[in-house]
Amino acid sequence: MSKSHRHVNKRTGVLVGGAATALLAAAIVLPQANASPEQPRSPRTFSSESAARVASSLKADLGADRTAGWYLDAGKGRLVMNVLSAEDARRVEAEGAVAKVVRNSMSELQAATRALSNSAAIPGTAWSINPRTNRVSVTADRTVTGEKLAALTKAVEKLGGGVASVKRSPGEFRRYDGGGSGGGSRRGRREWRRRSRGE
Repeated sequence: MSKSHRHVNKRTGVLVGGAATALLAAAIVLPQANASPEQPRSPRTFSSESAARVASSLKADLGADRTAGWYLDAGKGRLVMNVLSAEDARRVEAEGAVAKVVRNSMSELQAATRALSNSAAIPGTAWSINPRTNRVSVTADRTVTGEKLAALTKAVEKLGGGVASVKRSPGEFRRYDGGGSGGGSRRGRREWRRRSRGE
């Protein structure tokens, strides 16, 4: 009787051990089976051409309202894509790019530039969307002083500090076509270049 009892216990132990091994194997396999196909991968090295191609594809896939520009970190060859959510960040990282979750959407930044066009069309100023800072960079040259500078500052402050900022330039914006001395314009409608004092 005792021998039979020992035989049953031994057999039960083998069954329990086998079940535990099966469960352990399942615990190892299941996370891989359920893994998302968009797992982050090590950042790739991009050329300017490949970065533009992948960024354009990501923008088309995600939609313009879920991205906020991109730039190539030339020193490291990294494509940095601005997105608005962690979910979209994972999609970007799955392509080997670096995802940066930002506050301002591209539509918000574009709306800010339109507001500046309407309220701060002051000669000697220029602005553009800067994807590195996720803000509108506004530059005022040395000719923008007094009431003009006050009006520009007020217009930018109205947008909010998280959307735009003003910096001063010691030079002066001049038109490429040589039409007149001094002056400035809204970037995107005309081309301007900065001339340092004495040029």
